[in-house]
Amino acid sequence: MTVSKASGTCGVIDLLDGEPAALALSDEDERAERLDAANRAERRRVCERMVAMRLEAGVDLDEMNRRTELSVSALWSPEHGDAEGLFDLLPDYCTALGMTFEITIQDADRTGALHSSLIGEMP
Repeated sequence: MTVSKASGTCGVIDLLDGEPAALALSDEDERAERLDAANRAERRRVCERMVAMRLEAGVDLDEMNRRTELSVSALWSPEHGDAEGLFDLLPDYCTALGMTFEITIQDADRTGALHSSLIGEMP
């Protein structure tokens, strides 16, 4: 990497093999953006599945609050896409519905896929 300072300015220009660093990293940045988008989409699917499971069981948020002892707002947030704390409440959420969940994290370079699922009733 060659670093140059233009005379009389504070600007620094990074070069990597004669190419601007931003261009040299574009493939890596693009890949990171694709993985981020895939992970966010998977998180949305998990949130949507949580709502579907609860509705299929005929359980409202107040009943989930009673069963899990989690606040209604803590239950409502992930059901509506706010996934902060999602993995902290999944065990209680699934247990309250008689379900289990499974999370599989795969090397995207090897498989090209990331997968998580909430699975059916406990045996």
